[in-house]
Amino acid sequence: KRTSTAHAVTNMVNVPVIFLSDLFLPVALFPPWMQEVAKFSPVYQFVQSLRQLYAGEMAVGIYVVWVGAMTVIGFALLILSARRFSWMPEQGA
Repeated sequence: KRTSTAHAVTNMVNVPVIFLSDLFLPVALFPPWMQEVAKFSPVYQFVQSLRQLYAGEMAVGIYVVWVGAMTVIGFALLILSARRFSWMPEQGA
């Protein structure tokens, strides 16, 4: 119900996702089970696709499909959260 709580929850979700993204720390250093968990992260998939595109291992058309899918999912989640959550304070709070 407070913005400070929302910031804390957001950080609790974002920090592990970014940590497992292979962006700042190589996932190859993680234990095998954690490497498998990291592969389910959309940020990990995005980073890997971007690296493949930059190295010339992926066609631009395939990358556009990945970015399009992530954009559609992102907008769907944005609409869902806008309908579900409100920052309006409750009466008497």
